[in-house]
Amino acid sequence: MAKPLSTTLVLVSSAGTGWDETGRLLGRAAVVATNEGLTDLRDRAGQIALENGDFDVVLSAPEDSARSSASLIAEAVKAKLKVVEGLANMDLGLWEGTLREELEGRCPSTYKTWREQPESIRPPEGESLGEALDRAGDGMRKAIEKLKVKPGQQPRVAVVVRSMLWAGLVARLDPDARAGFWTLAGETGSVRSFEIDLTALTPDPASVSA
Repeated sequence: MAKPLSTTLVLVSSAGTGWDETGRLLGRAAVVATNEGLTDLRDRAGQIALENGDFDVVLSAPEDSARSSASLIAEAVKAKLKVVEGLANMDLGLWEGTLREELEGRCPSTYKTWREQPESIRPPEGESLGEALDRAGDGMRKAIEKLKVKPGQQPRVAVVVRSMLWAGLVARLDPDARAGFWTLAGETGSVRSFEIDLTALTPDPASVSA
């Protein structure tokens, strides 16, 4: 058996939470998915299975909303669920739970720069978007490399993470999506599919534009 060199990667933004609905910045806080969000994602999970068939593994971020979302996907695509700590959402530090308008009022210049160049700002006691993406990409690559496949076989992998990290990963893998990062970051229960070489997941200093 050989290590996979490429993969069909389906990125899923986890079901929405109450914080998403009220506009609070959500990083790694222990906030559960809403029943409505999970219901919507359950319907989407059936479409994912119909469009892609069975998967080799579903990788999940460690937050509760991501794990509950990933469980729905794993059941639909008949795959094992694996929690990957490296897929934790961006650490927002002292900004965690802050309303966006409150943050803009407290530090307008920093907030403006963050909106225009999201990879350039590190929240106090947190991490930058670029650092989070490097960590997540490395975690995905290592988990996928552990899959044992036949020579020439391309595994199917679903990855479920919270919306901000999801938006960054989509933007990193699809340069055309970079201009819409903040729109993507507001999406929950969304899905994007990619056919990629695993080298695309290794830590990359390339920035993500606003």
